[in-house]
Amino acid sequence: MSWFCTKCGSENDEGEMTCVVCGSGKIGVVETPESVKVIDQQPSNPPEAKIEEVVPEAPKVQSSPPTHGVLETGTEESSYLEIQFVQSPLDEIIGKKVKLNLSIFPSVSVGRSPENVLQIPDPSVSRMHGKFLLEGKDFYFEDVGSANGSYIFDGSKFNEAKEKTKVEEKTLIKLGEGTIVKITSLKSL
Repeated sequence: MSWFCTKCGSENDEGEMTCVVCGSGKIGVVETPESVKVIDQQPSNPPEAKIEEVVPEAPKVQSSPPTHGVLETGTEESSYLEIQFVQSPLDEIIGKKVKLNLSIFPSVSVGRSPENVLQIPDPSVSRMHGKFLLEGKDFYFEDVGSANGSYIFDGSKFNEAKEKTKVEEKTLIKLGEGTIVKITSLKSL
């Protein structure tokens, strides 16, 4: 079975521990034989060896876009939408909140590719999966033709978002098969 790199999207064989294209680590790999080194404290006394653990860097969610998208702390007069990761294949981002600034660019792209303003580290999320939009004073989410779809929770079940859908505080959005985000706050000027 193959796996897809969350950084560049390349397909890799199951036996590969890093992406053959960009070198990023495979999600879920916490420790490999190369991640533990033995360093002698005193060369003359080998039994007193110290073990130093070297943990490989995990793939990161792009939480700061090149020049726009994520709202800087302390920015007052901006239209923004804040999301929180409720479910993700990458445990360390569950609970993380990200503010998306929609004041300058009223469309913020979401997907697996690093080209998106918000990069989602989930192989079931398409490279270009969807976008958040600000139109007037209303916020919307639109799937842009993703392979595994986007779904909006209606209070009892997730329904496929086949067209641009208005979102509000507490809206749950499922992206692909393994990522769910919740809108925790929004403000439009």
